[in-house]
Amino acid sequence: MRNALKLGMEWYGGDPDGDDFTANRDRYYQARKKCTEAEVDYVEAALKRHGYPP
Repeated sequence: MRNALKLGMEWYGGDPDGDDFTANRDRYYQARKKCTEAEVDYVEAALKRHGYPP
């Protein structure tokens, strides 16, 4: 779950035109697949609380 949160911040905080944007998005969704539904909800809420996506 922490990995998904970290990857979500990297993805949302990255440059949309950057080379890593798609790779970060894919890594985020791969990490999300390993989480339970409640963990995914927590990660999404935490990202929103911290202002992601911009």
